[in-house]
Amino acid sequence: MITTGSKFYFGVAGLAYVAALIFGLSTGGHLWGVLSFGYKGGVGDHIGYSILIGLSAAAFLIGCVVVAFRDADADVVATVAGTESVPEVHPPRNASFWPVVAAFAGGLMILGLATSPILFVAGAIIAVIAALEWTLTAWADRATGDPEVNSMVRDRLMKPLEVPMMAAAGIGIIVLAFSRILLAVSKTGSVVVGLVFGVLIVAAGFAVAYRPHIGRTLVTSVIAFFAITILGAGIYGAAQGERDFEIHGEHGEEGEHGGEDGEHGEDGEHSDDEEHGDESEEGLGTSSELTGVSR
Repeated sequence: MITTGSKFYFGVAGLAYVAALIFGLSTGGHLWGVLSFGYKGGVGDHIGYSILIGLSAAAFLIGCVVVAFRDADADVVATVAGTESVPEVHPPRNASFWPVVAAFAGGLMILGLATSPILFVAGAIIAVIAALEWTLTAWADRATGDPEVNSMVRDRLMKPLEVPMMAAAGIGIIVLAFSRILLAVSKTGSVVVGLVFGVLIVAAGFAVAYRPHIGRTLVTSVIAFFAITILGAGIYGAAQGERDFEIHGEHGEEGEHGGEDGEHGEDGEHSDDEEHGDESEEGLGTSSELTGVSR
């Protein structure tokens, strides 16, 4: 039996599939190719068709999962758990920032479709990571009835992966965003931005060393603010594009071409002189023959 919650996902799956059919036919695809996912003909624009078909498949899969879990119905959960009463459900104790990260990834993917494929790929990677982290966080919040044990379970499972991967990803994203900023502004502006960024890093390090007992919430808020600022400025810089760079060495190339032209000119002069000399020798030879004949 189809549950109430699964009807939404099945509806999204059907709507996305119909949209893929219309999109494929409107962009030059063949009817049988669009219906057979490209097996019996063309599908039109491959990117748009693939996105819509992927959305349809994902929504259908989620709908099947919701049907399997029966919308988390209390009676079904009690039957599976083997208890007479419904197990107690504890609300989440810790706030999760992964929905914000997922929303940012979605916006980055949309911006990447309009500007740069690099932004789209980065947004897709961030979206996958956010979905995984969000799912595991929601599962760990309800693993047991003790919030401390739940937090311990999650940390034991994810910390060995989170710390190195998030550190590498964070450094890479910040460096990439900062490089986009430096390439978008002028030559003097890039120097100013670099100096300001360096001064802020030194000031933050001095503040942490001078006040080692600063609250964790304040430190997290400051780091998040600067990270979001740099990411936003990097995205804006990537959308604006790189500044025009002066190409040095053009005069040297012209000089080389000039030298080559000079060499060709000298060769031309030598060849002309040789031709004139040959003509003179031929003329002398002809006049000598005529003189011999007249004698």
